[in-house]
Amino acid sequence: FQYNKLSTHSIFTLHGTYLIGINGCNSGTSMFMNNVINQRIDGGYENAIALYGSNNILFYHNTIQCNSSDTTSSVIRLDFSRNNVFKNNIVTNSNNGYCFYFYSSTDNISDHNNLFTKKGKYLVNSDGVNYEDLLSWQQASSSDFHSISRSSFFLSPTDLHSHNVLLKSSGVNIGNILPLDLDGLNRDIIKPDPGAYIITPFILDAGIQEISSTKSICDGTSPVIVKLINYGSTVLKTVTISWKINGINQPVYNWSGALASGSDTLLNIGSATYQKNTSYTIIAWTEQPNGIADDFVQNDTAFVSGLKTALKGIYTIGGVNSDYATIPAVIQYLNTFC
Repeated sequence: FQYNKLSTHSIFTLHGTYLIGINGCNSGTSMFMNNVINQRIDGGYENAIALYGSNNILFYHNTIQCNSSDTTSSVIRLDFSRNNVFKNNIVTNSNNGYCFYFYSSTDNISDHNNLFTKKGKYLVNSDGVNYEDLLSWQQASSSDFHSISRSSFFLSPTDLHSHNVLLKSSGVNIGNILPLDLDGLNRDIIKPDPGAYIITPFILDAGIQEISSTKSICDGTSPVIVKLINYGSTVLKTVTISWKINGINQPVYNWSGALASGSDTLLNIGSATYQKNTSYTIIAWTEQPNGIADDFVQNDTAFVSGLKTALKGIYTIGGVNSDYATIPAVIQYLNTFC
C-alpha cells in the first residue's frame, strides 16, 4: 500500500484504514509507505490506522492525522499485532486522544517519528498505561528514542504538507526503497524528512514557541520570558513581539539580532504584576519578521491560561472568611499551581 491519499469525514465511529490478519512471512514482506491518511470524525471514536492480528508490516514515510474530540481515539492502534516497524512517520492527533494505542501488541519497533497530540492529555497508551509525553514513553518502553514531538504545522486541515523546519532531516536512512515523496520530488536518502512529503520551510516565518516564565508565579512583579523561534529558511534579523495579559495590551517588544533557521532564543519582553486569588491569561505573538508580513501566521502565537500565584505568606484554613475551606482544597491548589 504505497503512494495513496485517503481522506475521510464522518459523524460515526470509524477506522480510516483497518488491517486485519495481515501476516508477512518475514519482517518487511508487507509495506505501508508514502501515504497520507487524513481522518476527521464529528462526535465519535476513531483510529486513522487500526491493526488487528497483523504482523511484520513496514510503516515508512506516512503522514497520518486524525481529528476527533473523543479522548480514547488514536492515530494508530494495534491489537494483538507484533513485529511491525514504524519509522519516518508524521503522526498527528489534531484534537483529543493518543498518537499510539497498543493492546496485547509486543515486539513492535517505533523510532524516528514525529508524535504530536494537540489537545490530548496523553501521547501513548500501552496496555492500559498512559504516557503523558515522549520522554515518559521513551523511558518506559525504550521505543521512539530518536523520535520528536512537535506540531507539524500543516498547510491547512486538508493539506498535510508540513512546513515546520524543526522536523527537517529528522528521519533515518532506510535505503533507496522510497526515493520519491508523494509529490514525485527527490527525497534525501541519507537525512530524509519524516512523512510522505518533503518539508519545505517558508522563507519568513517567526513565532513564539512558549511562554516559559509561568511555571510558578508569586505575588508581585515578575518578568515575562518567551521563547522566540525562527521557523523560516532565512536568517531572522528583526521581529515585533506583541502581548496581552487578561486581554490588556502590553508594551510592544522590538527584537533585533541574527537568529539562524531552526534556532531559538529566550527573551524578557516585559513584566507582569500578579495578585493572589486572581486568574491570568498571557498571550504573545510575533509580527513583521525582517519588516515583512509573516508567510505562515498559524504558528506565530503562544498562550497560557488559568495562571494563579503560588502560595506565599500566611493563610487560614476553615472558619469564617478563611482563605481555604479545607486542607484538601489547599493540597489541590498546591498540586495545580505550585
